[in-house]
Amino acid sequence: MPIRFRRTLSRRGGDAYLMHMRAVILMLVVTLVAGTLAGCGGRAEPPPYPSVRAMRVDYATIEVRVSDLTPSTQVGDIRLVAPDGRTFEPESRRTVRGIAATSERPAVGVGATGGSESGVDPSISLSLPLTNWSWFRTEERDIRAVVARIPVPGDYSDADEGWHVQAELIDAAGVGRTRHTPVR
Repeated sequence: MPIRFRRTLSRRGGDAYLMHMRAVILMLVVTLVAGTLAGCGGRAEPPPYPSVRAMRVDYATIEVRVSDLTPSTQVGDIRLVAPDGRTFEPESRRTVRGIAATSERPAVGVGATGGSESGVDPSISLSLPLTNWSWFRTEERDIRAVVARIPVPGDYSDADEGWHVQAELIDAAGVGRTRHTPVR
């Protein structure tokens, strides 16, 4: 259906006004179409940056987990470093592989807030992913992590902030980076 404008201006300015309005509407339509198409184009997510976590799992063992590894990233040496610079090697090390799946489906949530005197306020929510309209599609990706177990040295102290773990990460070009993380 064509858009029609009423001529309310004088004859001299009326044609200019109509031309201006048509140009404005055309620009709005082009902007909306371009914005819609740009929103539909997917963005490639950056590769995950490897994370290094170290935690004391019991009185005798510190577990180091290097995760979010890309297929081309290799893990070199992992060691526990004392405040005086001594290093302790892991007694075991293994690579964990698996598949992580994500799915963006509409979700329904049920909840309640409040309590005793104030009463309970029930709630229900509906969540729709507005950026990805390909519902019911599952995306899978390979995951890989390296887990090392280091025996706790006799002079180790949780209170001493100087203890930390070093992990060497080697990228596809063979360049190594050393990551330091405290033991939690």
